[in-house]
Amino acid sequence: MKAMVDSNVSDPCVKPSPILPFLFLGNEKDATDCHCLEQLGITYVLNITSQMPDTYDQRPGLRYKQLLAVDSYHQNLKQYFEEAFDFIDEARQKGCNVLVHCHAGISRSATITIAYLMRHLWMNLVDAYSLVKSKRPIISPNLNFMGQLLELEQTLHPKKSPESADNCRKSSISVSSATSVDTDVVVVSHQNSCDSGADSRQSAAPPTILSL
Repeated sequence: MKAMVDSNVSDPCVKPSPILPFLFLGNEKDATDCHCLEQLGITYVLNITSQMPDTYDQRPGLRYKQLLAVDSYHQNLKQYFEEAFDFIDEARQKGCNVLVHCHAGISRSATITIAYLMRHLWMNLVDAYSLVKSKRPIISPNLNFMGQLLELEQTLHPKKSPESADNCRKSSISVSSATSVDTDVVVVSHQNSCDSGADSRQSAAPPTILSL
């Protein structure tokens, strides 16, 4: 099956979306915009595409990681979850901001972002999807990726209902009916120590969350 191509990548109104204080979701144009990255204080970039812009080599101080993936019904994105989580957590523990992006910030990177909320903030699939959707309404993980998120939820929360994926699809039709999560979330463990380079890698419990 031909790989699907995300739309809206050229929409000038679509900017990196702040999901958590340190976590941004965007597209490949955002990732190549030096001014945008500097303005948002982003020093970590997680690229979830099959392409890598040459401009990354020209940016001192940028921590970059690529996970080779296409937006298709055959792509196994779940195999990258732990690797992506580790990279995002490295940024968080150092007090740095991280951009997660794919081609348009709609399917692949949205899936990784939702999975991160599920695994490290212990949200269920519906709540994690709703939070990301409320911050970036254009997200739409393909059905294959939704299935992989459902598998993740069943691993994390074995007693959860398999209706979660269907509920997420309903929320994509009406965002206003699926915003039960308070979107003002503060991750207490995030420190502003990026410039100091202090590495506090620890296998600690999930960060404390305060809903304002």
